[in-house]
Amino acid sequence: MYRKQHKKDAAAEAVKKRRRATKKPYSRSIVGATLEVIQKRRAEKPDVCDAAREAALRYVQYLTMFTLLIWRNIK
Repeated sequence: MYRKQHKKDAAAEAVKKRRRATKKPYSRSIVGATLEVIQKRRAEKPDVCDAAREAALRYVQYLTMFTLLIWRNIK
């Protein structure tokens, strides 16, 4: 009985407890984006967010095609 209760690592395991991260009650602006912009993006509807994502993807695809055409003409 004594040996079971006083194993080598039993005391160390019992002491370790998980600590929760404290949540801050306020939100701050990030560098490059004001707090108003962040709150506006959080409140966006899903369809608006999807449309913005599609537009960004189309823009990136356009840029990659454009740069490929330029590189082909240079060589």
